[in-house]
Amino acid sequence: VLAVSYEFIYFSSKAINTTDNANYKNYIDKNISLINNLKGKDQSFFRILDLVDRGRQSNFITANYNEGLAFGYKTIRSYTSSPNKNQLEFFSSLGYPAYEWTMNAINYPILPVDAFFNVKYLISDRDFYDKELILNSSESNKRVYVNEYLLPLFFNITDRKDTNFDSNEPFDNINKLYSYLAGRDVKILNKLDIKKYADNGSIYVNYESLAEPYIKHYFYLDTNNQSEEASLFLNNELLTKYTGWLSPRVIPVKFKRGLNELRLDRDLGIKNAQLVDINLNSFRNIIDELKEKSSNIQNILIKDGYIKLDVINGITPYLVTSIPFDTGWDIYINGEKVQYDHVFGMLMRIPLYENVTNHIEMKYTIPGFKVGGLLSFLGIIILIFWHVINYVNRKGNKVC
Repeated sequence: VLAVSYEFIYFSSKAINTTDNANYKNYIDKNISLINNLKGKDQSFFRILDLVDRGRQSNFITANYNEGLAFGYKTIRSYTSSPNKNQLEFFSSLGYPAYEWTMNAINYPILPVDAFFNVKYLISDRDFYDKELILNSSESNKRVYVNEYLLPLFFNITDRKDTNFDSNEPFDNINKLYSYLAGRDVKILNKLDIKKYADNGSIYVNYESLAEPYIKHYFYLDTNNQSEEASLFLNNELLTKYTGWLSPRVIPVKFKRGLNELRLDRDLGIKNAQLVDINLNSFRNIIDELKEKSSNIQNILIKDGYIKLDVINGITPYLVTSIPFDTGWDIYINGEKVQYDHVFGMLMRIPLYENVTNHIEMKYTIPGFKVGGLLSFLGIIILIFWHVINYVNRKGNKVC
């Protein structure tokens, strides 16, 4: 262990001698400056989605998902060799597909999903969001956009019985999630009539657009062969690699007025094709409704492994949060430990006392941490004891 630790410290202190070293250092310095600048302007809890990482290819696909870890910001984009499968399934159900159950491919923003997960800032070289935040940054191809439709972290919930995603279509699941939050049936994504067909080795989807500024569109195509690589074009301009490893499923599309043509450059068979729109004015009304519904959730304090908040005069039987469910949480209401569960396989649901103020404390400990620490301590004691016995035995042999 000491040898490995020394080797790691020694070589991490040395500059890697490659032809790309200067560019890499420049990239690191600019990103640190950009993130620190953003954090300096906003002290609230938020997540960032950066779509312009160093490893992004010309077809807009990347596997560099640990920039949040590297530059110290919260994000929905990550990679780990031991992920929470429930989180992967949840994101996949909403349009960010899971690959090999190690990560979700998040190469394009999905506004209602990002709004739910507190993605307040989008870093991109394309204008997926409307409001750009002007920062003093030397990273010319990285522009910061503000999500103006951000939801709170916590929601008052009058529970519904159906809390599972039972559809393979992400647009249906997004509508179902927002219906659950609102406590009534809402449809923020509306399916549109499209013409789809295969011709000359490609798949085509045609749509006539009025190009209203308050309308955004999202496209989803499910083929008979998702493993073969193919690219998606809009009016003959490349949008993305759309099938194959780490390809997206749901992507935003920006139509011109008149007839628009989406084309997948290989005929992999059409299993399902959907185009939806979201009316931003209607979506704003839903966001405002959910914020108002949760206005009695106050005094929120968030630290690493610790959350504190008050639910003033509880008006619903449950509190639901977008913070992922994990058995490592211990939750106390008015000083008493309470049991909690989850909905949709991932969202933490906490019971509330109605008509009284709920003072809530949430404390997190890595599952197995205490047991692991105890076993490690016992292992060290056994190892010391074994060395002492060996030493005594060797010394006794010498005396004889």
